[in-house]
Amino acid sequence: MAVNNGLDIQFYDDPVFQEQVGLFIKMTNSTASVSITLPNGNIYTQPETTDAYIAVNIPEITLETGMPTGVYTFAVTDVDGDTSTTTFNYTGITEPTFNVTTDVNCVLSELVVQEKTNFQITYSGTDINATFVNPLLFAVTHQSGDNINCGSTKFEIADPIATDEAQTISPICIGAYNILVDTYDAFYPIQIETATGSTITTATDIQLYIGLNTNINQVIVDCNAKLCSFLCCIKSLYKKYNQFIEEGNKELMDEYYDKLMRAMQITRLAKRALLCQKSSDFESYSMQIGEITECMDCLNC
Repeated sequence: MAVNNGLDIQFYDDPVFQEQVGLFIKMTNSTASVSITLPNGNIYTQPETTDAYIAVNIPEITLETGMPTGVYTFAVTDVDGDTSTTTFNYTGITEPTFNVTTDVNCVLSELVVQEKTNFQITYSGTDINATFVNPLLFAVTHQSGDNINCGSTKFEIADPIATDEAQTISPICIGAYNILVDTYDAFYPIQIETATGSTITTATDIQLYIGLNTNINQVIVDCNAKLCSFLCCIKSLYKKYNQFIEEGNKELMDEYYDKLMRAMQITRLAKRALLCQKSSDFESYSMQIGEITECMDCLNC
């Protein structure tokens, strides 16, 4: 029986980022002939498999078809003529979905983006984290294409598993920002132990490369929303003013007319503070509007 006759497999099913679909195999420390049975029963043989990865020629598998799901059987015949098999069940594995959280600060003209993807998959009841070969790179771009004034940029995260770092873009523009993955290079390490008496004397190591679900993450920046939030408070004040007009209560009518005019004046000042990125001034005006309109939560009403 040959010694250290381990099988290593790179299993690619990522036509987008890796631009690879197919199998690469090598022996850990020996030479052997490897026959691969696909889930549909078709068999492909790679003779003289050495300790360097080699692509298995499988014409029926392409970028368009992807890797078929089901059980793959690898039959390894060593130099002594002994044959053993190992199987990999490529079923029920769901690719992770790229996810971010965002926070818009119109006063500071900032967009904070935090990558929150769960890069974990489950295989045979075991949770497995991705191993990143290269940093994750994602781009934040404004729909206008103005990369200078609107702060569009790219962010690189060396280890997304260990890092939960927020990325800040400034200045920002009103409109839509798209957040898209630019580079994703990671695999899932899966180890299949050998059966008792097998001539495959070390575990089969699989590097599983699957894609990343990159549904467009979009955030809409609407800095007028803060000003619009004052509207419900001013409308409430205006409603009271009209009520006193209908009741003929001149004293309260005059009082609420003065309040209404002051609230409108401070709203204009708040707009200027927002445009000029004067955070403390804007918050001060917000408090004043809340006091005048008797609506202290006017930013959230």
